[in-house]
Amino acid sequence: MRELPSCGVFMGSLGEVTIRGACAEDLERLLPFYESLDAESLLRRFHGFVGDFRAYVEGLRRAGAFVSIAELEGKVVGAGEAVPIGEDAVEVGVVVARELRGRGLGTAMAKGMLELCRSHGVRRFVAYTDPDNVPAIRIARKFGASISMEGDLVKIVFSF
Repeated sequence: MRELPSCGVFMGSLGEVTIRGACAEDLERLLPFYESLDAESLLRRFHGFVGDFRAYVEGLRRAGAFVSIAELEGKVVGAGEAVPIGEDAVEVGVVVARELRGRGLGTAMAKGMLELCRSHGVRRFVAYTDPDNVPAIRIARKFGASISMEGDLVKIVFSF
């Protein structure tokens, strides 16, 4: 199995939560996390409902995505993905377990992803979110991203 570029990279911590780059064997651990997300979280992260998380996770591996996980007591409580969309660009998405939101974990995960991807030559991050996803928009503003509307979604772009 091809290893992910993020494998084993320590990205930080927030209290008892550890954020690190996921390895290929960690991808299986993402399934129960994604499947545990409530409808609102799924809609905000995936802009719809995903029928087959196994296929989605396999697609991350095939794409050579940068994937991070946040762990608390051995359980995945957050996931971030940066999927290549060009030579030096990635599309980014982060989702945090509802019970841990509002504590800075999404910001810490985004920061870790930015630093990791930048070290691999990525120069542009793109993300899409719903206009009512205030936490995602707040994180984007913290990093100085440009924010605009594209159809019904907010487009967030951060360039180095």
